[in-house]
Amino acid sequence: MMKSPTARLRFYPNLSKRNKRTGNVPLYAKVSHGGKKIEKRLPDDYDLSEKELFDWDNKTMSLRQRKSITNEFLHGVDEFWKRHVNGRQSLSHEEISRILEAGLKVKCGIQVAPTVLQFCNRFMKDMI
Repeated sequence: MMKSPTARLRFYPNLSKRNKRTGNVPLYAKVSHGGKKIEKRLPDDYDLSEKELFDWDNKTMSLRQRKSITNEFLHGVDEFWKRHVNGRQSLSHEEISRILEAGLKVKCGIQVAPTVLQFCNRFMKDMI
């Protein structure tokens, strides 16, 4: 019996999409499944600054900082993914895409005050 290909979730900063104005780098979620890939951009609130980019760990797919809203969000998405994908034998490309999309909309429930820079960025986006 042939084993079904597993869907693997990874997070990574996409350096080629660096914002020219702010210098921030967006984070992406990528799922590889059966030779195909699905990539989705994480919300702007989780873009990495230069300092955060330096703290990014490719092995753990998270920041090296202990208390980080980005890490909490990534953990929440990963937990959602594990609950909905692990143990399922066959998933279509469309099902995987829908699960990933739903996982990125999940709120972690942990409220951490935004940094001054995050507050200013949101304020400028909303007001201009």
